[in-house]
Amino acid sequence: MVTARGSTHRSTQPLQSRRPSKSTGSRRVPSLRTAASSAATDKKTAATTSPVSIVQPPKPQPPTLPNELLFIIFDQLDTPDLCTIRVVSHRLCKVANVLLSGRIKEELSDLSEIKKEADTIYKDTESEKRPHLRHYRHWLRNSSSHDIKEATWYPNPPAELKTVCECLCILQRAPKIRSPSSSPSGVIDLDPTPPEWLNTRLSWSLIKKELSSYSFKTWLTHLHTAVDHIPYYAIQRVEKIVVSDSTITYDRLREVSTTGYNLLILVAACLQYCTIADDLRRKERDCKLLESWVVRKEMFLSALEGDNIAAGIIAAAAKV
Repeated sequence: MVTARGSTHRSTQPLQSRRPSKSTGSRRVPSLRTAASSAATDKKTAATTSPVSIVQPPKPQPPTLPNELLFIIFDQLDTPDLCTIRVVSHRLCKVANVLLSGRIKEELSDLSEIKKEADTIYKDTESEKRPHLRHYRHWLRNSSSHDIKEATWYPNPPAELKTVCECLCILQRAPKIRSPSSSPSGVIDLDPTPPEWLNTRLSWSLIKKELSSYSFKTWLTHLHTAVDHIPYYAIQRVEKIVVSDSTITYDRLREVSTTGYNLLILVAACLQYCTIADDLRRKERDCKLLESWVVRKEMFLSALEGDNIAAGIIAAAAKV
């Protein structure tokens, strides 16, 4: 500023007012030195501080019984329970193995004696009854379709002839038993469920229809082999019908009708053959069942002595 005297007049405003104001919006940058010193302090503190270790208290050990007491306790258990105990620990497995081995050996000894006796009975029965089976099978070869055709000619046959023809229809209509080779388990089911119609008496019109069918004629022609597939409940039903009717005799049928007499011979041959064959089948089934038990127990015993029991063998032995 120029005054009248020609001298320059400096502004008396202080220099601080020329500096930019602190409220201009500029932020203050933190000092790098301060951040570095804080990090160093944290590291030093972490280096000097050690983690506190937590000491776990010792687990309580269950009391162990001597093997002598375990033998006494385990001896009161069943075989399935002993098989379950084997998987608890190696020590209990050893104790259970000793008991199981002793039990299986005793059972094997008893089963071997029973199996030997059953095999002897079956062989003696078969050698005694086999000639009878051949005899009755020979009579079944003499079946003739002429007798069936003559029986169907009667519009209203005698009661004795109708009963004999009904017995033949029951034997033919009954579901056939399967052979052991066609059975999934390899064992014949000797006690199947009888059909509902078995306890119902058949009318003569239905009997004539059955006797005239192609399936019945074929069955009668091959009766000497088809008799092996007649279920025993059909034999029992026919036997009950014949026994309950006092007029069904050879003498009475010979007087009433020669056709009825010939057909009665076939019915009687079927009854005798199937009764003997069923007895032989049941004895044979018992022998096979005992043999399977012996084999399973021998497998179980060999696995016990080898100390390598598979789960399937344990389960099989527990069910025996």
